[in-house]
Amino acid sequence: MIRSSSSSLPLLLLLLTKVQADFGDYADTSFDCPALTTCPVICTKNEFDCPTQCEEGLNLCPDGNCKEVCGEDNEYNKCADLYSCTPFACARIVQSFDSCESSFGGFYEISHACSNDDGQTAKLELWTVGNVLGILWVLGVSACIIGWGKWNSGKVVASSKHVLESSSDGSGDGVNVLSSSSVNVSVYSSLSTNSLTLTSYKSHTVGTLLFYLTCFTWSFIQVSLLMLTVAYYQSVDYLPGSPSKYLDLDHEDEILYSFEIIWFVGFVWCLWLAFLPNWRMYFLTVCSTSDAEYVQVFAPSSECFLYADEDREGGGELEKGITTSVPPRKQTYGKFAYVNAIIDTMHTIGMSLRKIIVGQSFYMSSSGSFAYCQVNNGSFYYKLQRYHYNQERSKFTPSLYHLECDDLSKKQKGLSTNEVMALQDIMGPNEIFMLEPSLVRSITEEFSKVFYLYQNFLIWAWFPLYYYYIAILHTIVRVVGGLGVSYLHFTNDRQLYELSRSRGEITALRDERWMSIPQTELVPGDVIQIKTGVACVDLLLLQSDGAVVVDESALTGEATPVSKIAISQFSFNSNDIPSKNRIRAGTEVMRSSSTNIGIVTRTGSSTTKGSMLQTILSDDVRHKFQFDVEVEIVLAILAIYAAVAMTLVLHLLNDDPVYGWFYAMYVVGTALPPLLPTVFVVSVGVSTSRLKQQNIAATSSENILVAGKVRTAFFDKTGTLTAAGLVLHEAQCMNHDTDQNEDGDSLFRMGLAVTHTLTINNSPTTTDRVIGNHVDKCMFESTGASLTSSSTSNNDTNMTVTLNNGTSLSYIQRHDFDHNRMTQSVSVRRESDDKVFVFVKGSPDSILSKSNRSSIPTDVHHVISRNAKLGLYQIALATTASRNSAAEGMDRDEIERNLVFLGLITFINPIKDESQSIIDELRHGSIESYMITGDDVRTGIYVAKQVGIVDDGERIVLGTLNQPEGEDEVNERILWTEYDLDQNDDEDEDNFRSKIISHENITKLIMESDEYNTHRTTFAITGAAWRHLLQYPHLYEGHHYNNLSMISRLASRIRVYGRCNPNDKVSIIQIFNSNEIDQQNKHVTLMCGDGGNDCGALRTAHVGVALSRAEASVVSPFTSLDLELSSVVTIVKEGRCALASAFASYKYMIMYGSIETFTQIICAYYRITFADWNWVFMDGVWLTTMAFGLSLAKPANVLSNKRPTASLLGPQTMISMIGGILLNYTFILIGLFMLLHGADWFACREWTAISLNNVLTIGDNYESEIIFLVSGYQYVAAAMAYNFGYSHRAAWWKNYKFVFFAALWTCVHFYATLVPGRLSCLFRVNCVNEDVVVNASELMKVPLNNPYNTTLLPLEFRWSIFGVMIANAILLISWDYFVVYGPVGKSIVASYYKRKGKVSNDSDKLAKTKNMSNSSKISSELV
Repeated sequence: MIRSSSSSLPLLLLLLTKVQADFGDYADTSFDCPALTTCPVICTKNEFDCPTQCEEGLNLCPDGNCKEVCGEDNEYNKCADLYSCTPFACARIVQSFDSCESSFGGFYEISHACSNDDGQTAKLELWTVGNVLGILWVLGVSACIIGWGKWNSGKVVASSKHVLESSSDGSGDGVNVLSSSSVNVSVYSSLSTNSLTLTSYKSHTVGTLLFYLTCFTWSFIQVSLLMLTVAYYQSVDYLPGSPSKYLDLDHEDEILYSFEIIWFVGFVWCLWLAFLPNWRMYFLTVCSTSDAEYVQVFAPSSECFLYADEDREGGGELEKGITTSVPPRKQTYGKFAYVNAIIDTMHTIGMSLRKIIVGQSFYMSSSGSFAYCQVNNGSFYYKLQRYHYNQERSKFTPSLYHLECDDLSKKQKGLSTNEVMALQDIMGPNEIFMLEPSLVRSITEEFSKVFYLYQNFLIWAWFPLYYYYIAILHTIVRVVGGLGVSYLHFTNDRQLYELSRSRGEITALRDERWMSIPQTELVPGDVIQIKTGVACVDLLLLQSDGAVVVDESALTGEATPVSKIAISQFSFNSNDIPSKNRIRAGTEVMRSSSTNIGIVTRTGSSTTKGSMLQTILSDDVRHKFQFDVEVEIVLAILAIYAAVAMTLVLHLLNDDPVYGWFYAMYVVGTALPPLLPTVFVVSVGVSTSRLKQQNIAATSSENILVAGKVRTAFFDKTGTLTAAGLVLHEAQCMNHDTDQNEDGDSLFRMGLAVTHTLTINNSPTTTDRVIGNHVDKCMFESTGASLTSSSTSNNDTNMTVTLNNGTSLSYIQRHDFDHNRMTQSVSVRRESDDKVFVFVKGSPDSILSKSNRSSIPTDVHHVISRNAKLGLYQIALATTASRNSAAEGMDRDEIERNLVFLGLITFINPIKDESQSIIDELRHGSIESYMITGDDVRTGIYVAKQVGIVDDGERIVLGTLNQPEGEDEVNERILWTEYDLDQNDDEDEDNFRSKIISHENITKLIMESDEYNTHRTTFAITGAAWRHLLQYPHLYEGHHYNNLSMISRLASRIRVYGRCNPNDKVSIIQIFNSNEIDQQNKHVTLMCGDGGNDCGALRTAHVGVALSRAEASVVSPFTSLDLELSSVVTIVKEGRCALASAFASYKYMIMYGSIETFTQIICAYYRITFADWNWVFMDGVWLTTMAFGLSLAKPANVLSNKRPTASLLGPQTMISMIGGILLNYTFILIGLFMLLHGADWFACREWTAISLNNVLTIGDNYESEIIFLVSGYQYVAAAMAYNFGYSHRAAWWKNYKFVFFAALWTCVHFYATLVPGRLSCLFRVNCVNEDVVVNASELMKVPLNNPYNTTLLPLEFRWSIFGVMIANAILLISWDYFVVYGPVGKSIVASYYKRKGKVSNDSDKLAKTKNMSNSSKISSELV
């Protein structure tokens, strides 16, 4: 136990000065009691007063040692240096420590008193003038800041705040700035701004002064801490110079006390400043909108999911459909009610403190976010949207316009200079405004985060007291980690920035003459020459000497080049510019000439490319998961733990508060590890690097952790589950008698050859002569026809098709495929007799609805259904009665009516070889797969069965939209029927009606499936039916699925969604993203698609995987550059591995903190510490190599049927940590017990409590040695326990770097424990002075600082401690491997979730339902 004796104090103080030890001192290795030692040097006035003499034949040297010859070594006279009144060193002798005290105690007291007379313990001046002035300065600046805030918040300025209007409502500028050109300008916007609130600010002299004073004060605090640190090391002669030259401080205690005051004041002040949402904006003053230099835009918070508009009295019935809105806060937080309550309380307290401290309540809101934008020349940008100040309306309005052209011929004159200037004032430059990424700015933003504030001040507290080497090490780790994250953000921002750039010059028609201007000066209405290269604006093709060939793959992902032709007046529609006449920004013009002319329709951020980037950057919704929320609770718990530990240490060291404070700060640094957030960053970085090696780009690397929790996967069909291309299967003419002069077969072959938009490509860069849509090419090439082009007198291009029988057909009109009409049409003239033919092709449903009933074969519906069930892609072809040249003047509606049905063309869309195995692997990983396709729902069902999304033997219920004859759209109803792939569709009405399932029984099927989870009944639905269900839910009152909960349950049972447009895909995923499907098991969604029409779904899903190299794919967090479907499984594996590794590292950091906090509290009790190199290994080498080594684990080869936990406070995580912590505490106490009560030799070698003023002198003792040996190996053993794969990571031994370091540190630790020598002396254990090594802090050899000059352990005791370490490691590993993740842990977790009303994982659900043999019977009875 602790010994303290006033009589022995002078001896101990003399003994433990930094110069007391000598490498020649006697070390008693007999382990007998009493222990012998070399008594400390006795200092007297002269030789005659010495009580000891050298033996005969030896000479007394100046340092007190007796030698045959003096002067051989550096004989330092300690007495002359320390005590002026007793300068002579007497001969040193060997005897027991107690004998030294009893024999020479009087001499030691005289020397000690002499030291006091020399002023060594003069009264310290703690409250110096510098300390007081520093505190007063900080308080004064703080008072000014608070006063400024109070004054500014109470300031009332007219028109300083207004709601930003959405340009879609027509509230923007409607001035006709192009009146001379007859161009009507109206406003449009892709950014919803209905709920954005704007507040105006400007600079103020007082605010600016306060801002610079704040920056100066922060810098002053940092510089002061640096100066005091340097002064401390100068005061202890570690650095040259004297602190009194620049500080009014001489004694090291005064310096350290001043350091503590400045540190505490600085930390509290900087933490207070963290309450300011934006430093620069806080020091501005509210002003009128017309004077604004800066604006603050407030946007209400939003989440990427839907919820129902609930009737307060009606219990949640839908009245106006499903809407997107801000859900209740509790829905975003997760599974556990206590987490919600704690988080809400923390946020409420935080917001209240902000309002009190800051004084500007309109800055603070828990339900929204603020953006701060600088106003330049009366305009600002918010999320790529430009707003300009409208003087007439005295407010900022959107700067977006859409050209409506009444007479195209007038537009070819271009714009005048005045018109250009007027538009430039409103529209700004033609550029997608983005701040150029700066690495310096990224670094500044990263290191401005609140946790870096804690890290910064904590590391400052480690610099004094010879702990600077750990402070430097942690600084390096912190800086390198922060720089890595900053560089990752910088590269991502740089990638987006490069997409937004528009460089070079272009030829435009200004003032009726052509001139070369920079691309940035273009405005809507400009007429330009279309040249090869990347288009910088959206434009309409006015004139061409031939087809302009454009590669749109950058936006759509479709690799096939497309042709563009000039628009004609009669085909132009201002609300719907045909795709064939429009060139979009971001696409590459592959072939063009200077005679091709276009008119600019959109510039800057309003272009197609700008909208794409706006989608990326405007989506600031961060999908929140359990660990996102619980991390706040964890940090709060650790902060409380750190405060308790700090208080306990200060209490134990209350007699030495100056040094006790630093000791307590070391405890805080371990209880709340400053590197804790870094482990998640490292795990994500490792997985990102591995994905990059597999050609998978991660534009949003933080989503890797989210990928580890994916529960639901959605797949597009074409190009994703099936190959991108189609193969012609059959062209079947079904109407041989058309009641026309032409043979039906001939017309059908003619239609195949001419119904397309193919063009001739003469570009030398492309080998394909005929270019266009892949399906069109397949149809055309199957006929053996040829395509030629020629120029007309007015520079138009005339396309001619020559059939294989020599018949030539020239085009009159060609209409592109229209997604709304679902048709494409052409009119051609046969040159031999000038006879005109019209052909229309499209989806079978569309063609049949436009065809005469008399021309429709009776079996066509059966054939279409059969083909769809076989997974064939179908196109129907129809014609009209032969017409004369009057057809040239007909519009599209007239042409595409009263058709004569001809036949069907079917294509095979081959299923990828890997599709089924990927779906199977996901299913094994408890990930449910769904299909969302734009193709026919029956084709989707066929493919779904082939790849395993729908199992064989499952009952399929198909939902389609049925419109009763004579009823309008509102009265349509969803018709549910039993669908059988093998059933013959040629059946009577009675048989069909027998398959209809009522809505009541559909509800029972949903509930039955939910209760038993048998999934024996699978649903499929068309996009039209899905939209109808969301739009008119009130039509289904009484059928229970007219509320979001039941719609969500139904959605989870629907495995195939067919004929879905992009908006349908988004709405489906949003339903799954909500908590309504399963409140306890939230659906974390993944979407995999290949085309531009999947961008919305890719962005909406928690995890998006784009199988595309197009620029549009950057909206997706992940992009497979190899276009491999297996990338989905790879990403999920990496996500699970990263999540498991991050949690392993997280648990290790907590374990490290708990071990070291516990040992430091014990050390504080004994008033001891560890040696320098021990700290280097514990807080540096072991911590970094083990914690970060855990992140290097590779993913498992096979997906487990369980997902890794994402709960920091969940039972699995808590059981693992609490059990491991208790085991470690127990073994540390066992080791101490063995030393204190089981070692007789230790009775005379106990440590005695002394002052802490020199930490270098209190680490060489047996108590520290045993604590270090036992707890030190716990750092390695705990990491080994957490390195096991637990299903989501590869085998533990495959983490080669970690295993190497774990083995290395195990060997080092065991060797140091068992074998005395230089290695053990590195840790100051099992050591004698002859083997000591260079000290980490002083970079010199320092003798052992204890009375016995050794820390050697008896051999038997070494093996006993070795056994303790082995037993500790085995139990730690067994606890995690067999208990936490074994049968015991599984049982505890299962019972915990059962009490919470939650099933632990999907595999248990499926296993539970395998014995439900009667479930199929229940389904049958309902049908």
